Amino acid sequence: MRDNSLIQQSIVGPVGAIRQMSKSAWMWALCYLALAALLLLGAGWALQIHHERLLQSFLSLLLPESWHFTAVALMKTTFAAQSRALLVNMAVAGGLLVVSLALFPVKEKLSDVFERDANLSDEVSAPLPLWVEAIEEVKWLLIYITFAASLFWLGYYPGEWRDTLALFGSYLLLFVTFAVDFISPILFRHRQRYGEISRIMIRRPMTILAFGA
Repeated sequence: MRDNSLIQQSIVGPVGAIRQMSKSAWMWALCYLALAALLLLGAGWALQIHHERLLQSFLSLLLPESWHFTAVALMKTTFAAQSRALLVNMAVAGGLLVVSLALFPVKEKLSDVFERDANLSDEVSAPLPLWVEAIEEVKWLLIYITFAASLFWLGYYPGEWRDTLALFGSYLLLFVTFAVDFISPILFRHRQRYGEISRIMIRRPMTILAFGA
């Protein structure tokens, strides 16, 4: 599929096809939203109640116990140096990625039903196996963590231009995360992976960013 066809099928077509959703598509959409809400509420409750224990368990996987105090102090200093808007953007994008990683089979089913209802593609669907999609979702999460860490590093050091650049980057990352989350299922069903999706974003950055925004 060429770029124009990919953009048409994964972005332009779906925007105008929402009114054509069947009862089955709406059922899967409501199921996805309900599961996403439960997942986020559960994660938020666990972080609120057990954040100290979870943090210590996470650090134990990465560092010797004697380094935990220094690591916690460094994390608190790093987060305290960031703007509130940057932290909110990172939390929203990170939450979306966690939902995508946990519920991608449901999202795939919703997207499949939606695509057939709206007749978005003339090509025969040849979806990636779910285990391959799971690996792709993990890859995308690791890429997000890398970019988020870079933005935190940029915003950590004093300087108005650094703060502005970090905040601007957090909005770009947020827009890209939303765009990729919505367009990836239909592309996965046509044997496209995140590498190809990234190339499409590089060729059509304004289309992707505008859709994500």
